[in-house]
Amino acid sequence: MVFEELFNTSLGDFTVENKVIDSTLQHIWSYDSRYTCAKASAYKGAATASESWLISPVIDLSKATESNLTFEEAGNYFNTTENFRNCCQVKVRVDNGEWADVSVTSEATGVSFSFVPAQASLKAYDGKKIQFAFIYTSTAEAAGTWELKNLSVKAKLSEAPITVAAPVFKPTAGTYMDEVLVSISATEGHKIYYTLDGKEPTTASTLYTAPFKLTENTTVIAMAVDAQGNTSNNTVAKYNIKESPKAPEDGALFNFNENKWNLPVSNNDTTYQITVSIIENGITLTSTNGSTPTRMWNDFNNGLQLRCYEGGSLTLTATDSKIQKIEFNVSKSGLQTTTGTLDKNVWTGSESSVTFNVTKTTNINYIIVTLDKNTGIEGVEANNNGKVIIYSLDGRRLNMAVKGINIINGKKVLVK
Repeated sequence: MVFEELFNTSLGDFTVENKVIDSTLQHIWSYDSRYTCAKASAYKGAATASESWLISPVIDLSKATESNLTFEEAGNYFNTTENFRNCCQVKVRVDNGEWADVSVTSEATGVSFSFVPAQASLKAYDGKKIQFAFIYTSTAEAAGTWELKNLSVKAKLSEAPITVAAPVFKPTAGTYMDEVLVSISATEGHKIYYTLDGKEPTTASTLYTAPFKLTENTTVIAMAVDAQGNTSNNTVAKYNIKESPKAPEDGALFNFNENKWNLPVSNNDTTYQITVSIIENGITLTSTNGSTPTRMWNDFNNGLQLRCYEGGSLTLTATDSKIQKIEFNVSKSGLQTTTGTLDKNVWTGSESSVTFNVTKTTNINYIIVTLDKNTGIEGVEANNNGKVIIYSLDGRRLNMAVKGINIINGKKVLVK
């Protein structure tokens, strides 16, 4: 066995290169945890045109003869076997060389999700280091689904190649607020070299000795080296760093990137709808479901988001003041309201409660709500005898200040 990837927990060391992808899609190739396989599909409510490559790491056949690639595949919604094979191809290249077609022998029909064996001869590449790619294409008229699992490269070996495990990043690549502390691990006794400028590492690159902090968008590339000088495949992690928004003095910040309320986060397999009201500094956010339940989602480029769908709604309510301004930071927006003025995701007006109707998918990073400083109770007399007198905004006498806006000795004070 020269190489094996079962696709039973992830896409492994394979990388995805989307040459054509519709803006409505987050991905084409993905790991399907339900059926434990790699899956490609460009269908989301309708077919979309696409071209996406699932590319293997470098496979060392320098000591190999009679090399052969085997895997199990299933294809559906391609209508014919011929169309399936035209849309689902395999290519091979010598390391950093030109891609070339390779013939696949398979019993797949393109109209069934039943997995069948498939194989492609790699004998022409014996003695070389290669990569192979599974290439999925679709059109706006037809977009089938291709699934792969239990992949292996077998050959006769004169000498088994040495495999060095690639480094692992913690935390994983993604979007983080303000900063992230990155650690890299590898097999005990192996050295790790890394770069932060997007260039491939060498033994002349920075030697990893301790976790390091990132405060701006950075691509980290690392490799491991054993005592004999054998190197691993590179591991690449892209970290997006976003600056945390600031809460206004009179108002509230609903920062979904931060998710301090510990709302459950949905994924491709499970949807957790938001069923609770979210309260920040006396302001309440409620939502109703649209075509898909309102939910939290971890977007690679934006981090955690609140996602709302067509037909749903969002309502912001202030109990003790009028809302003066609402700012939505979004990656997609489709909000409308019948009160106040909404311009470029900023609402202005003077209302105790504002409802926004969702007309198309809206992905919210955070919401900033600013209250009218001039609303609240009037005419509270200041204390002249040295005592501290505290009232709530609705005129109740308090023994001590509470979180939010209080009237202390006749003056409005925001207690955080």
